[in-house]
Amino acid sequence: MHFTVEIRDGVLLVSLLADLTFDWFMEFDEQIRQALAPEVVHGVLDLSRARHLDSSGLGVIARLHRDLKSRGGGLILAGIVPPIDNLLQMVGFHHHLRMYSTIEEALATLRPDRPPPQNEEDVCA
Repeated sequence: MHFTVEIRDGVLLVSLLADLTFDWFMEFDEQIRQALAPEVVHGVLDLSRARHLDSSGLGVIARLHRDLKSRGGGLILAGIVPPIDNLLQMVGFHHHLRMYSTIEEALATLRPDRPPPQNEEDVCA
């Protein structure tokens, strides 16, 4: 398995264990869709173990964010390593997705008792 999927406190939490590429993005997409319960509106994607995304990987991330956004939530990225951060900035994802250093930071922003970050320093760019 190239990734793990769980629902934690009503949030879809996906951790990549390998690069998200054409070789297995369809398996990833299918498994995420199966795990995505109707009441889930937020997701966190942990990229800390990935070193590369190709256009297939970017597409599935964009689609997941779009699907969650249509439910009133969205996708948050966590644990982004420099090569992937460079790619995400180059394609403009940083304008559409929140990005944090750790899963814990990302999940903390989804707690109802915590307001969203007020400045750019709270969010990885």
